[in-house]
Amino acid sequence: MRRFISIVIFVILFFSNACEMPVDNVTDNNQEFEYIREDDEILDTYVSPYSESEEIQEDYEEEDEEYNEEYKDDDYEEPNEDEYVKITGYYRDGDNVVVPITRKIKRQEGIARAVIESMIKNEENAHALQPYKLFALLPEGTVVLGMNIKEGTIIVDFNEKFLEYEDKIEEINIISSIVYALTEFENINGVKILVEGREKDILKYGTDISGLLNRENVLINSKRLNAEEKIEKIDVYLYKNEGGEIDYLVPMSFEYIGIAKEEICNEIIRLLGKDYDDKKMFSSLPSGANLIDSKLEENTLILNFNNEIKNYGGTSREEAIINQILYSMKQIEGVEKVKIIIEGKEGKLPEGTDISRGIPILNKINEV
Repeated sequence: MRRFISIVIFVILFFSNACEMPVDNVTDNNQEFEYIREDDEILDTYVSPYSESEEIQEDYEEEDEEYNEEYKDDDYEEPNEDEYVKITGYYRDGDNVVVPITRKIKRQEGIARAVIESMIKNEENAHALQPYKLFALLPEGTVVLGMNIKEGTIIVDFNEKFLEYEDKIEEINIISSIVYALTEFENINGVKILVEGREKDILKYGTDISGLLNRENVLINSKRLNAEEKIEKIDVYLYKNEGGEIDYLVPMSFEYIGIAKEEICNEIIRLLGKDYDDKKMFSSLPSGANLIDSKLEENTLILNFNNEIKNYGGTSREEAIINQILYSMKQIEGVEKVKIIIEGKEGKLPEGTDISRGIPILNKINEV
């Protein structure tokens, strides 16, 4: 009997140590990118992931139907309310657009690990995401072998199942979703991805993950992942319609050269005011709305708009405009609040929103 108990204890200790695989001997490649500005131009790199090939889109639609049917379970039960914790994960919709949402998952030890595990294809995640018309991105069977956070860099080690995806769109979306999900945490600035404890350079569809990945060098909802060297990037938050009344706020990356730092706010507003070829992607900002000037006072960014910012109607439209501005300006270093003034005057927006003080940028998005 004692011998049997000893064997059981040994097996438990063996597997518990294997699950917490240490990630060592990885250097911190937190390199700084020196950008040069040449001509004053914006490089609009976004290409609709679902406009390139109708055949690819049809394949994904069939896959989505099979995926939901496979994981359909009438006996599935949601966990109790006290077992929940809120996280922000990045998923894909039926058009392969990466969508961040803040949702509740089962409480567990290690919130960063929980975020990544919420993005893996499995039965639980499929049930949780189905009402929102979203899908997990990481291949089924993916396991986080280890995580290590040091000086703002998180090293994530996956098993080989992590590499079992089908095409370039998936490859780009998987990596960008991991980088953006983990850098939602204030203490994480960069991500290093390993597979079975080893560094990977170029993935099978050409994506480079050899260095430190962060929001400065990774593009999201773009035709490629890696930003060009010596060219800077910004993210603009647009709305993506999922059919009916479901609209998600999603980041879209743009690269640029030749724009001074003090002009970034103007460029963001210009991009928010564009008409996009993809009719499922849109901005609520009124046509003709422009910035007169902007300035940062302590942690509050003050944006002075012209009167055209008021050319709209409806409380939902007003809320949508505010959210687009807030999340798009969040990437500017030091900004925690945004204050909107119109022609130099404080007051209220047309539907009653008080803009006499700074509006805080919340650490949640598309909360469900």
